[in-house]
Amino acid sequence: MAQTAEALVHMDSGCCTNSSFDAELEAKSRTESCSSSSVMDSEDVAATATTMATTAAGNTTRSTKSSTSSYSSCNDMADEVWNNFIFKPVQTEDYPRVLAHMREAFYRDEPLNAITGYSEEKAQDMDQMITSYFKDGLSTIVLDKDTNKVAGARIIAIYRRNETHSRLKLKSPEMCKIMPFLDKVDEEAGIFSHYPDLDEYAELFMASVHPEFRGQGLAGEMYRGAIRLLQARGLKLLKSCFTSPFTRKIGEKMNFRELAEAKFNEYRDDDGEIVFPTARDDECAVIGVLEI
Repeated sequence: MAQTAEALVHMDSGCCTNSSFDAELEAKSRTESCSSSSVMDSEDVAATATTMATTAAGNTTRSTKSSTSSYSSCNDMADEVWNNFIFKPVQTEDYPRVLAHMREAFYRDEPLNAITGYSEEKAQDMDQMITSYFKDGLSTIVLDKDTNKVAGARIIAIYRRNETHSRLKLKSPEMCKIMPFLDKVDEEAGIFSHYPDLDEYAELFMASVHPEFRGQGLAGEMYRGAIRLLQARGLKLLKSCFTSPFTRKIGEKMNFRELAEAKFNEYRDDDGEIVFPTARDDECAVIGVLEI
């Protein structure tokens, strides 16, 4: 049965599941994309979890509202250098390079993407969502100092209470499976109902490190940098949707509070059909939040 879906995305003045950390944390299996997704190498796990916990003590749903916010964008920030990498706020001229990087290093590997397969139509849907999230001005491109190659990218989105929405049409059958599932988990989490005094929160939406630069601790520094940035911008809560057992463990070590969990292989569409029948029993989406 053909499916259609819509993605709710930002329309605020600044520029839209899952996160990708550094290298082969999941060498035998699929990489992770936290909706906030991430691929992380094993040497980063303990260091990142410890540092982040210390720092903190850091056509479907994607939404924002056109209103004044308590945070300011990172586009006025100076570039930062860490080891052999330059961290830069994503500017309009960077969009093509970031999207090309995500196509190469993220779209095929994140667990839900790996289950549903890759197509050009799906890649275009994801390009559209990421580009809409750029408008929040909090995303980062990481460049290798010597070659100027894109080593990584971190996509951060802001969600606000009572925001107005604009809908993106999702065309690919793959995303028409993935996004309604992630939206359902988001609804079950009910972040704003758990935090009645909260007006907005940040989502660590996607993070990706190019295979050439994995194993150098870059993903961990991307996460630490995100925490510092969001704290400086006055944000109080971070959300991540962990889509692999490995990143879920990282979230636990970083003291993320889990609000909702849904197994891939138990999700059914409106006709009662299992949407991801090939998923393993340990594969699930977990919504976690971290107060910073």
